[in-house]
Amino acid sequence: MKTLHLYLLRQVAATLVVTVGVFTFVLLLGNVLKDVLDLLASPKATAGVLLQALALLVPFVLSFSLPIGMLTATLLTFGRFSADQELTAVRAAGISLVSAVMPVVALSLVLCGVCAWFNCDLGPRARVAFKELRDTVVRDTSNLSLGEGRYIELGSVTLYARRIEGDRMLDVRVFAFTNGVCYLDLFAPEAELRRDANRFPSELALRNTQGLLLMAGTWQGISAEERIEPISSFRPR
Repeated sequence: MKTLHLYLLRQVAATLVVTVGVFTFVLLLGNVLKDVLDLLASPKATAGVLLQALALLVPFVLSFSLPIGMLTATLLTFGRFSADQELTAVRAAGISLVSAVMPVVALSLVLCGVCAWFNCDLGPRARVAFKELRDTVVRDTSNLSLGEGRYIELGSVTLYARRIEGDRMLDVRVFAFTNGVCYLDLFAPEAELRRDANRFPSELALRNTQGLLLMAGTWQGISAEERIEPISSFRPR
């Protein structure tokens, strides 16, 4: 009986490693395509950051791949066990099916506890840590996408700043486009980049603004003590 139990455990465990590995890879690939591409586009995303992101995704993915892998491993193992007539030999030896599968049932109960830990504690904490890492890198990318003395495309707005001091900019030029046509040309000696609750850039506050606005095919001069220009996306296209 002990030999039979060890044999079944080895077969199920070996198949379990393969099935969990395959399902983890497939599910992890989907999460990489959905969540990690933002990190890949960041110049601050080093190999260490990407490996850390993948490591944080693994516990979340295992909460799905582990039960699916155990079910698949059990079906494959006992399917082959029956197809090779080994089940018939066990029954002929007077060993009941319940007695034969008890070690596999015990392994399943242990994995239930592991899955509960993944689902209730480790998986959610790792997922939150991954989102914090991704948001931190994306916020840093927003800062790195701005450069002094060069034109940067930010969604439908093109921005130029002679000098940048944190969120404060000096000698700013802003060009706004619609359907590829420039309709707004602004200059401000000073501007401030404002952020939303998540610290993502949301709008640009221009002070002592002067410029030109295209209306009905004619350029008209405009000026304002302060002008707020929304920024739809602070990632260069």
